[in-house]
Amino acid sequence: MGRSLDKFVAHYGDVPGLVRSHVLQTHLKEHLRSPPARLIDVGGGSGQQSLPLAGAGYDVTILDPSPTMLSRELQAGRGRLRPRRGVV
Repeated sequence: MGRSLDKFVAHYGDVPGLVRSHVLQTHLKEHLRSPPARLIDVGGGSGQQSLPLAGAGYDVTILDPSPTMLSRELQAGRGRLRPRRGVV
């Protein structure tokens, strides 16, 4: 993974990144249909939002232009996600 991606992904573990993830997950759970439902995460990055949703029973497809980020998603997703490379 390139240095710039390393720095970006490292942000997920700091306090602002954890707060951001918690707030986003809370809002998503309030507005999404109950699982099982099919979701697409456009620009899904490393799967920060998609992995918890997949773990909750959603059928998640991630679309991202970065092969590096999709590779990270595949490793972290353990078969729960369907990464796709593309540009929207």
